[in-house]
Amino acid sequence: MFGEHRSTEFDAVLRVWTEMLNDEVLRRRCGIGLSPTTKPEWLGRLTELRPVRASVAGDVYGAEETLFVELALGEQVFTIAIPISLLGLPTLQSAYPLDAPIDVLLADLAAAADQTTSIADLSLADAGARTREALAMHDSTVPNPEIDDPDWPLHRPLLEWTLRLLPESGVGYERREWVPEELDALLAEFLSATPEVTADQALHDHARLLLEFNANYGCGDPLRWGPQVVEQILMDLYPRKVMADPEHLGSLPEALIMLIPWANGRAGLPEEATAQAVQALVHFVPAYLSLIAESAPSGALPDELRALFDEATGQPLDSFVANFAGSLIAEVGSLEELKALDTRPLPLEPLTLTGIQPEVHDRVRAVATLITDEGGKLFRNPELVTVASRILERLARIDPGSFRGRIKDTNLAAALCWLAAKNNQWFERDNPERTAKALMASFTTRTSPLERAEAMLHAMGEEFLPGSTAVMLGDPALLVSWRRQELIASRDELDQIMES
Repeated sequence: MFGEHRSTEFDAVLRVWTEMLNDEVLRRRCGIGLSPTTKPEWLGRLTELRPVRASVAGDVYGAEETLFVELALGEQVFTIAIPISLLGLPTLQSAYPLDAPIDVLLADLAAAADQTTSIADLSLADAGARTREALAMHDSTVPNPEIDDPDWPLHRPLLEWTLRLLPESGVGYERREWVPEELDALLAEFLSATPEVTADQALHDHARLLLEFNANYGCGDPLRWGPQVVEQILMDLYPRKVMADPEHLGSLPEALIMLIPWANGRAGLPEEATAQAVQALVHFVPAYLSLIAESAPSGALPDELRALFDEATGQPLDSFVANFAGSLIAEVGSLEELKALDTRPLPLEPLTLTGIQPEVHDRVRAVATLITDEGGKLFRNPELVTVASRILERLARIDPGSFRGRIKDTNLAAALCWLAAKNNQWFERDNPERTAKALMASFTTRTSPLERAEAMLHAMGEEFLPGSTAVMLGDPALLVSWRRQELIASRDELDQIMES
């Protein structure tokens, strides 16, 4: 099949494909003519690869978990991590290899975990059943892992290979179906414990819907409330599904502030779990009130929210607000820049080579042309092209070495556009035209921009935000007008919260 291209290196790739690819016919064709002495030696033993252990780490709310499957090839051991969202139906979020055994990974996780994290062993069969179920749901829905993990297309064959090695006799997710009588009984119990809700018909109606929404669309248990479900309720389910006037919708936070501690206490969750849920409530209420308002948003928080926040978290609300304000300041660089933000669109600009070493001028021009042409088609927004071009110029002045070597111009341009998009929160999980996969397709590259973008950040003295691939360059000149408008709205809402 590949006779005219055969070489020692390519035979090594074919040897991997004969085991990894999900297409049985293609696997057989890749193996035609392969020498049994393929180098390196361990490639000849790929058929000996076996899963040896599985574990699961999840939150006590039942909102998400990560499966770990350890594989061994002789003395070589590695682990596949498989994060899965459990909100609604279990949906795979990503999958990636880790160069360590499960014992080491779980020890590190346990050292950093709090009371809201649970860790347990899992049979290989059940790990396979859960992963297959979550992967099938991922494939049947629009959201895909590329938004968080640009390397998903590279990792998927490894995951599918692992699944073929796992037993098929396991038990997948068993989501309980709550019948109306059970939810009615919980509602009655909650009402008996909170007379103020019983006396207010709006709060009574909210409590009924909240229990129902969490059971059917959330984590599947109306008694477990975590940050993910709070965000889902406030920012999606309630505004989208409940048809009511703003006054009625505006009393939802008061119902939540009473329900969350009661429900989590009833479920036996640790106090830290309730504190995290309340913290999420404080964070999202201003945006929720803005979302449902018919006129200008008030951004005010109910007094009950302040009192419970202080009690549940042990820190004053003002301290939390200050932390959130700090994140806004970090995005623009300083408090003065945050106060001075405007919404003027960024103009298209000609390439400026001043301060860039002459020997890389041609390369920089070529990359700039790709950003303008291919980036312009992708973004359909000249401001993002300007941001990517400004990052290009900044990088070329700081680190001309980034434009030497054998890296393709398309990969450089793709990484720069990826940085511009991440810095402005352009990617959208539910929009296939605004994913990392779409970006890679625009530049006709199969190389993930993530690794190159990380190297560019490092060269400019920047890093991803801890524990994520989020980018925050701290410069209003690298923010498009609509992102600055969002920051201005958040700034003004914070001011209103502090005043209230």
